[in-house]
Amino acid sequence: MARSSGTFRAEMAAEEVQDDRSLRRDRMPLEIVRFHVVDDHLLQVFYSPLGGNREPGDRVAEVRVQERTGVLAIWLTARPLTGIYPDGATAAFAAVLTYDCIALRLTAPINDRRIVDGHRGRKVHRLDTSARAGEDDRAFQHAANHRGCPIWVL
Repeated sequence: MARSSGTFRAEMAAEEVQDDRSLRRDRMPLEIVRFHVVDDHLLQVFYSPLGGNREPGDRVAEVRVQERTGVLAIWLTARPLTGIYPDGATAAFAAVLTYDCIALRLTAPINDRRIVDGHRGRKVHRLDTSARAGEDDRAFQHAANHRGCPIWVL
């Protein structure tokens, strides 16, 4: 008995989903670790990127911002290449502990709004720029000062 074309397409789609060896761009959340208010509408966001050192901000594929009264939720997402190349090599990204910075120009003033990592639902802490800043905060400042902090156009 012949299969209907709809059944055949559904079976083919199921086979493609099960083949996790194919190359693909997966969506992976980036962890937001600190923020710094530059001015009323410009916010620097520090995050832990996937992989080693490249250009600042180049690992961010998607930015989503939800501005509400009292809360500013931010989602940063990467799209790393994963899977198996035709020659059998594995596409992988390095898990390197570095920090990158990306700046967001907001429509409403930041004021006293709480900044939240949208992927994790956690409050993000303000960068300590004082002389007493801890090692992590100094690393974030170094990322912005020496590697740059490009503005992501929303």
